[in-house]
Amino acid sequence: MLGQIYNEIGHYKESIRSYKRALEISQEIGDRKVESNAYRGLGDIYGCLEPQSGQGESYAKKALEISKQSGDKKDLAANYIGLAQLYSLRGRFKESLENHKLAVDIMKEIGTSMERQQLRFVSHLCNVPEALCTAERGRARALVDLMSKRFGIRERRNSNDICVDGLRELSIQNHSTIIFIAAVYKNIYFWVMEEGRIRFKLHKLESREESLTDLFEFAKKT
Repeated sequence: MLGQIYNEIGHYKESIRSYKRALEISQEIGDRKVESNAYRGLGDIYGCLEPQSGQGESYAKKALEISKQSGDKKDLAANYIGLAQLYSLRGRFKESLENHKLAVDIMKEIGTSMERQQLRFVSHLCNVPEALCTAERGRARALVDLMSKRFGIRERRNSNDICVDGLRELSIQNHSTIIFIAAVYKNIYFWVMEEGRIRFKLHKLESREESLTDLFEFAKKT
């Protein structure tokens, strides 16, 4: 959706216009999925730009209601995560966690994953270990899916087994410093693990010109 692209590059006014236009068209033709996506996108933008206004929450709840009516469970999970992020930004952490749990339960039920959205959510809550595990679970699932598609490998390791204790043990046993990196939209997440201790840093890309060397220099300062 064009609105999402504008949002990712920081052109918020254009993003809002695109989402509202998509909303109008989807309502005219009766496309409930696009309507839900447009409401969710508007909720995301207004939630970041004006977190205390309540406008973002209003849009997010409309998206949630549509996905409940349509029965699209993947869309429903995405909307629960979107609402969880908005509650987190407003400091309503209990409601945020409740919505996130609902999303996770649905994802387990339908056998899908949304690590990108989950990573943003747990990072907003400043849960450094869980954010790292979420990123690594997503990487593991992506690798298994690729191997399955290319080579017909059907055996799947439970990527939910990945936890911070195992990663800490790896760092301690090898007496090494390990840097984990994950990219979500314009956000680059760095975890530096040394002797089992974890430090976290979030870097927002200002332009496409930043090189990999620049990012590693940033990680060294973490």
